[in-house]
Amino acid sequence: VRFLKFIVGLLILKFYGKKIVWTAHNLKSHDSKHPALDSLSTQLVVILADAVIAHSEAAKQEIVEKFRVKDSTKIFVIPHANYISQYPNTLTQYQARQQLKIPNSSFVFLFFGLIRAYKGVTEILAAFEQIPKDQDVYLIIAGSAKDSDLLLEIEQNAKTNPRIKLEPRFIDDDEVQVYMNASDIVLLPYRQFLTSGAVLLAMSFAKACIAPRQGCIPEVLDDQGAFLYDPAQLNGLLIAMQAAIAKKEATAQMGDYNYTKAQQWSWEFVAQKNLDVYEKCLLG
Repeated sequence: VRFLKFIVGLLILKFYGKKIVWTAHNLKSHDSKHPALDSLSTQLVVILADAVIAHSEAAKQEIVEKFRVKDSTKIFVIPHANYISQYPNTLTQYQARQQLKIPNSSFVFLFFGLIRAYKGVTEILAAFEQIPKDQDVYLIIAGSAKDSDLLLEIEQNAKTNPRIKLEPRFIDDDEVQVYMNASDIVLLPYRQFLTSGAVLLAMSFAKACIAPRQGCIPEVLDDQGAFLYDPAQLNGLLIAMQAAIAKKEATAQMGDYNYTKAQQWSWEFVAQKNLDVYEKCLLG
């Protein structure tokens, strides 16, 4: 019923000459109970939209191929804005680690945000378990989880491995800096990457990253600010994590590089790009 209401509503808007712009944050819901309807709904939105906004060239190409878009000129690529100054950022690394009871000498990996299977959390746990126990390395996992089975798996790992710090809850805005600033590097081993919000958050806190060399990632991160790996490579994530540990002295400089790079994607810049698309629709 909701599907029919949504599509009929769009058709009524089109009938009255209204313009429709869709920002393609995802091409499908990660929690959909009706994937067929979800896919059909997105297909119809693409057809009815006067303009589609994608956050990368890779996302644009995926939309064109998945939905067989004949007129790709109505798809506009506008990068995801950064998060610089959007969250408090006053804590030093030492202060942040004191709050989390992590030694200042340790090398710290961070997974931050909603805990979902497609984000590669189980792969992180498997890779982290292969890092020798005598290395002074910690893993922080911070974020809420809807999947009780996945959360139980993480909790069991955290109970048996004191190097894993788990905070399974929604992290308030003023706490984001605690986890970001306590870390040396942010883990982003997502299986699906259409947009780069999590990447921009890490870059906005001047963090080096580990991510797969696929999708939109190479358009945002490069080897100067990240340890990129081939997701098809056996133990690719583990190899990247080991490389980061071996080059731990360089991660701060890599983070500074990412911060400088992220500055170009300001909200003012992105807002103007969005305004241009809407004006083009109105004049078209």
